[in-house]
Amino acid sequence: MNINSYQIPLPKPGNPRGEDVILYKNNVIGVIDGVGGSSIRDGPKWKWKLCMDVIREFIKKIDTKLYLPFAVSSVIKKIDTSLQGTFTCAIIQFNKKYATILVIGDSQLLIVRDNELYYKSKITRDNCNIPSQIGILDRRVIDIFDNDIVLHNLLLKRDDKIIMYTDGVLDNISIDDILNSNTAKEVCYKSFISGKKKDDITCVIVNVK
Repeated sequence: MNINSYQIPLPKPGNPRGEDVILYKNNVIGVIDGVGGSSIRDGPKWKWKLCMDVIREFIKKIDTKLYLPFAVSSVIKKIDTSLQGTFTCAIIQFNKKYATILVIGDSQLLIVRDNELYYKSKITRDNCNIPSQIGILDRRVIDIFDNDIVLHNLLLKRDDKIIMYTDGVLDNISIDDILNSNTAKEVCYKSFISGKKKDDITCVIVNVK
């Protein structure tokens, strides 16, 4: 695999790196978007660890997305719930020629195959039209239901192009703009120049070899 990633953070007082995090560990790659309310000092580190721990637990029972709430609960019990924060995510786990895709909220994942858009994850929102999210708010676990989760197992092909990004991209440029970009840096700069919405901007592109 060939991987390239890029971020343009929206600095905040005490948090110059913004709230987006790139997840890259072993065979798991993705983007995490902090929705808000995170500890300024530990926010990015906490979101990365929580998301990685949840995914690790979830993958053990990947046959059913109903397991996700239990995975979250078991992880939350082991961490300091005084670290507040929730996030959306678009994550892919590679297992030889197969991939497991997990998307929550308005982060998104695309797969381009033979120069055509082969797969586009849907955006999930709650009944109040707020993007689905996962994490801790007011010291309690945010409830996750079936409709909040996008989960797919796919067979990958050589030369597939996988594009993951946070809503700082999606809110600023179109899918066509993303597909017509060659690198994650180009996607991010197009989003930044658009200027429609100020936000952290993060993109990861994986080329399957």
